[in-house]
Amino acid sequence: MENSKLKWVKIIIVLILMSLSIWQANKLFSLRDGEAGILFSAAAIAFAIAAIAFYFQKKKE
Repeated sequence: MENSKLKWVKIIIVLILMSLSIWQANKLFSLRDGEAGILFSAAAIAFAIAAIAFYFQKKKE
């Protein structure tokens, strides 16, 4: 049970860091809408891949 909670905490921390880094990059480089959209899409794809990997790891246990 503890291990599962630890994984969720790690996932939440990674998501927070990812959203902060996107926001920071957007502020830093004052990106146009299209460029910010590409960053958000890349983050969404990375999150989807992580969620799928987490699902299969959970299924294996």
